[in-house]
Amino acid sequence: MNMKSKGFTLIELLVVVAIIGILATVVLASLSSARERARDAKRLADVKTIQNALEIYHLENGRYPSSALLASGIPNSDPHNATSSNDSWGKFETRMGITLPRDPVNDVVGDGDWLQNTGYAYFYRSLGGNCEGQEYELYYKLETDSSGGGSVGRCGRGPRVGSRGRFVVGFSPAG
Repeated sequence: MNMKSKGFTLIELLVVVAIIGILATVVLASLSSARERARDAKRLADVKTIQNALEIYHLENGRYPSSALLASGIPNSDPHNATSSNDSWGKFETRMGITLPRDPVNDVVGDGDWLQNTGYAYFYRSLGGNCEGQEYELYYKLETDSSGGGSVGRCGRGPRVGSRGRFVVGFSPAG
C-alpha cells in the first residue's frame, strides 16, 4: 500500500517562516521611519506655536520673557534656559501664562546642555545684558535631519554658532 502524505515538509515551513520574517523586517523599518517623520512634523508645528505665543507675549508686554532664574534649583541646568524636559519649562509656562507644547520624545541625554544636547527637547533662552527681553533663541532637533543649525547675528554680540539641532531667533524691532 502506497500512502502519500498531504502535509508540508519541514523545509517548506522554514522557507515560509523566513519569507514572513523578511517582510516583517521591511514593514517595521518603514514604520520606524514614518514615526520619525511624524514626530518631526509635530516638532515643527510645536515650534511655530511657541513662536506665536512668544510674539503675543511681546505684543502684550513690550518684551520677550526673560529666562533668568527659570532653572534655579534644577540640577545640571543652565540658569538662563528653559528646557521642556525638566521643571524649568513649567516655570516658563507660568511666566507666559499658557501651556506650551513639549517635544514628542522630550528626553535629554547627558547634562541637558542646550547647545550640545544629544536627546530631544525644546530649549528657550533669553539672554541678559543690553538686549534683555528683546531677543530669544528657541532650539529644537529633528530626527530625520542630521545637519546642524546655522549661525545668526545677535543683538550686539556677533554670531551664535549653531547647535546640533535647529533654532529660531526672535528679535523685537527695537532690538
